[in-house]
Amino acid sequence: MDNRKELKKEYAEKGTVAGVYKIECGKNSRVFLGSSTNAPGILNSHRFQLDLKVHRSRALQEDWNAFGKECFTFEMVDAIKKKDDPAVDIQEELKELESLWRENLTKENRAFYPAV
Repeated sequence: MDNRKELKKEYAEKGTVAGVYKIECGKNSRVFLGSSTNAPGILNSHRFQLDLKVHRSRALQEDWNAFGKECFTFEMVDAIKKKDDPAVDIQEELKELESLWRENLTKENRAFYPAV
Protein backbone atom coordinates (compact mmCIF):
# COMPACT_ATOMS: atom_id res chain seq x y z
CA MET A 1 0.00 0.00 0.00
CA ASP A 2 2.84 2.42 0.77
CA ASN A 3 4.31 1.85 -2.67
CA ARG A 4 1.08 2.99 -4.26
CA LYS A 5 1.03 6.19 -2.20
CA GLU A 6 4.63 6.87 -3.14
CA LEU A 7 3.88 6.39 -6.83
CA LYS A 8 0.91 8.77 -6.64
CA LYS A 9 3.02 11.36 -4.84
CA GLU A 10 5.83 11.01 -7.38
CA TYR A 11 3.38 11.43 -10.27
CA ALA A 12 1.81 14.53 -8.70
CA GLU A 13 5.20 16.11 -8.07
CA LYS A 14 6.37 15.41 -11.61
CA GLY A 15 3.41 17.30 -13.02
CA THR A 16 2.72 17.78 -16.68
CA VAL A 17 5.03 19.14 -19.35
CA ALA A 18 3.80 21.93 -21.59
CA GLY A 19 5.30 22.05 -25.03
CA VAL A 20 5.23 21.53 -28.78
CA TYR A 21 4.98 18.06 -30.24
CA LYS A 22 5.03 16.51 -33.67
CA ILE A 23 3.83 13.33 -35.27
CA GLU A 24 5.83 12.55 -38.38
CA CYS A 25 5.26 10.04 -41.14
CA GLY A 26 8.52 8.44 -42.27
CA LYS A 27 7.10 7.52 -45.68
CA ASN A 28 6.19 11.02 -46.87
CA SER A 29 7.78 13.27 -44.20
CA ARG A 30 4.46 15.00 -43.47
CA VAL A 31 4.19 16.46 -40.00
CA PHE A 32 1.28 16.92 -37.63
CA LEU A 33 2.36 19.73 -35.31
CA GLY A 34 0.64 20.81 -32.13
CA SER A 35 1.10 22.14 -28.63
CA SER A 36 -0.43 21.38 -25.28
CA THR A 37 -0.07 22.07 -21.58
CA ASN A 38 0.31 18.28 -21.32
CA ALA A 39 2.29 17.36 -24.45
CA PRO A 40 3.13 13.76 -23.43
CA GLY A 41 -0.52 13.14 -22.59
CA ILE A 42 -1.83 14.53 -25.86
CA LEU A 43 0.71 12.47 -27.82
CA ASN A 44 -0.67 9.35 -26.13
CA SER A 45 -4.18 10.52 -26.97
CA HIS A 46 -3.29 10.97 -30.66
CA ARG A 47 -1.72 7.50 -30.77
CA PHE A 48 -4.79 5.98 -29.14
CA GLN A 49 -7.17 7.73 -31.57
CA LEU A 50 -5.10 6.62 -34.56
CA ASP A 51 -5.08 3.01 -33.32
CA LEU A 52 -8.87 3.15 -32.97
CA LYS A 53 -9.19 4.76 -36.42
CA VAL A 54 -11.09 7.76 -35.06
CA HIS A 55 -8.52 10.57 -35.36
CA ARG A 56 -9.98 13.95 -36.32
CA SER A 57 -7.27 14.56 -38.94
CA ARG A 58 -8.58 12.56 -41.85
CA ALA A 59 -5.30 12.84 -43.80
CA LEU A 60 -3.21 11.68 -40.85
CA GLN A 61 -5.58 8.78 -40.21
CA GLU A 62 -5.48 7.76 -43.88
CA ASP A 63 -1.68 7.68 -43.89
CA TRP A 64 -1.65 5.78 -40.58
CA ASN A 65 -3.99 3.19 -42.07
CA ALA A 66 -2.03 2.97 -45.34
CA PHE A 67 1.55 2.92 -44.02
CA GLY A 68 1.12 1.42 -40.56
CA LYS A 69 2.12 2.72 -37.18
CA GLU A 70 5.74 1.62 -37.64
CA CYS A 71 6.21 4.50 -40.09
CA PHE A 72 5.33 7.20 -37.55
CA THR A 73 7.32 8.92 -34.84
CA PHE A 74 5.80 10.78 -31.90
CA GLU A 75 8.06 13.39 -30.41
CA MET A 76 7.98 16.31 -28.04
CA VAL A 77 10.18 18.87 -29.81
CA ASP A 78 10.16 21.73 -27.31
CA ALA A 79 9.07 22.33 -23.74
CA ILE A 80 8.07 25.35 -21.71
CA LYS A 81 9.04 25.49 -18.11
CA LYS A 82 5.89 26.19 -16.14
CA LYS A 83 6.10 29.34 -14.11
CA ASP A 84 4.48 30.04 -10.79
CA ASP A 85 3.61 33.56 -11.92
CA PRO A 86 -0.16 33.67 -12.58
CA ALA A 87 0.35 36.62 -14.94
CA VAL A 88 2.18 34.39 -17.43
CA ASP A 89 -0.16 33.12 -20.14
CA ILE A 90 1.08 29.61 -20.86
CA GLN A 91 -1.38 29.21 -23.74
CA GLU A 92 0.01 32.30 -25.44
CA GLU A 93 3.58 31.07 -24.96
CA LEU A 94 2.63 27.70 -26.46
CA LYS A 95 0.97 29.39 -29.42
CA GLU A 96 4.10 31.45 -30.13
CA LEU A 97 6.42 28.47 -29.75
CA GLU A 98 4.30 26.32 -32.06
CA SER A 99 4.28 29.14 -34.61
CA LEU A 100 8.09 29.30 -34.52
CA TRP A 101 8.31 25.53 -35.08
CA ARG A 102 5.84 25.72 -37.95
CA GLU A 103 7.86 28.53 -39.53
CA ASN A 104 11.15 26.61 -39.20
CA LEU A 105 9.68 23.41 -40.62
CA THR A 106 8.14 25.39 -43.49
CA LYS A 107 11.59 26.76 -44.31
CA GLU A 108 12.72 23.13 -44.56
CA ASN A 109 9.92 22.59 -47.10
CA ARG A 110 8.09 20.20 -44.80
CA ALA A 111 4.49 19.41 -45.57
CA PHE A 112 1.94 19.52 -42.78
CA TYR A 113 -1.18 17.58 -42.03
CA PRO A 114 -4.08 20.01 -41.68
CA ALA A 115 -4.65 21.22 -38.13
CA VAL A 116 -7.76 19.95 -36.38
